[in-house]
Amino acid sequence: MQKEGAHQPLQAKAVEVARRLESTYATPDLGNKADPLDELVYIALTRQTHEKNAQRTWNSLITAYPTWGMLLDAPEQEVASVIKDGGFSRQKARWIKQSLKIIKERNGSLSLDFLDELGDEEAERFLCSLPGINVKSAKCVLMYSLERDVLPVDTHVKRVSERLGLLEAGFTSKRAHERLEAVVPPRYRFAYHVGAVVHGRQVCTVAAPRCSHCVLRQWCSYYHTNIVAAPREVEHGGRQRAQP
Repeated sequence: MQKEGAHQPLQAKAVEVARRLESTYATPDLGNKADPLDELVYIALTRQTHEKNAQRTWNSLITAYPTWGMLLDAPEQEVASVIKDGGFSRQKARWIKQSLKIIKERNGSLSLDFLDELGDEEAERFLCSLPGINVKSAKCVLMYSLERDVLPVDTHVKRVSERLGLLEAGFTSKRAHERLEAVVPPRYRFAYHVGAVVHGRQVCTVAAPRCSHCVLRQWCSYYHTNIVAAPREVEHGGRQRAQP
């Protein structure tokens, strides 16, 4: 069991990072939806594809089916054809239609408004019981559409957090969410998430992090270990320490 206060140094660091991300990126529009059922469907479309593809398939979907009832009544193959540009279309069409069916059976209508009456953990459990919805997806619905103080950890948030030293590499999705929610105070979780997503896309990328352009360098373990402290070759075969 973690001792009380074990996360305090990381919490202080996380707060500074969240503040800097917010001052740098403000509140970016990542395409997420205000209505929780809209967000659920949109998040399903974002799985295993680029965000631009997800937005394009979302637009195709709501054009073809102005109401979720129309989509629920449509053949699965037809839905898959509508969203084919986003990849894995048959799987996503199946997830969406099955989720809509479960929600209608549970609530009597195609709405997730009943989640307002549930606590965070209970609402997350219900969302995770739906086809194709994992912890990250559930927390996106809770954060973006229900304004809950949770922290979704997508691939960008995970990468940025690992390089900063706020998250250990190799954590499962469940442990990554638990750890980051332990070190990022509730009031900073939204700013941390949206800022880290944009930062991961634009600066702290997979192949080549642009450390010289990074506003988080002073708190970044990766930067201090691999850039500041890394030896470099100099003339005449000697070596010297890289300068910050």
